[in-house]
Amino acid sequence: MKRIILLTVVSFAAIIARAQSFHYYPLKEVGDTIEYLKLNFDKQADYFVGRTFDEFRQIIRRDITPKLLNIKDTSPFVDPHGVRYVCGAYVACMDLSGVSPDTVRTPAAHIRMYFKPPFKVNADRLFYKLPENMTVDGRAKYLANFVIDDIWVFVVDRRRSR
Repeated sequence: MKRIILLTVVSFAAIIARAQSFHYYPLKEVGDTIEYLKLNFDKQADYFVGRTFDEFRQIIRRDITPKLLNIKDTSPFVDPHGVRYVCGAYVACMDLSGVSPDTVRTPAAHIRMYFKPPFKVNADRLFYKLPENMTVDGRAKYLANFVIDDIWVFVVDRRRSR
């Protein structure tokens, strides 16, 4: 009986240790930005759950400078006073502003994440009043202490369907 209990405890410890380990794949080794994002942030999403946005930002900044950072907010119809709360973030890692979606097959990827509830930070007060020319790093400082609940890479094919 003691062996079974010991084996169970060791198994759980190994599973927890595996979930907490993170192997970073440098962009130079991977070569493709979308594959880099999938390997580091999609396939290892469990590593980021429970960690702060600032920890995520430090890892992504090793090889990529995010091009855009916006928040995700709750619906104003959920709150009795019509307040929208910060519930997640959207991080664009590829600049495709000059690519025509009609002529070129260029997939784009960005990272989406949800933060752990309860959602108590008013989105209007936090983000929407900031200057438009504020840098991504400037915006990221406001999200530094938010704890990640879910994270995934979202890939979009920019071609228009016919």
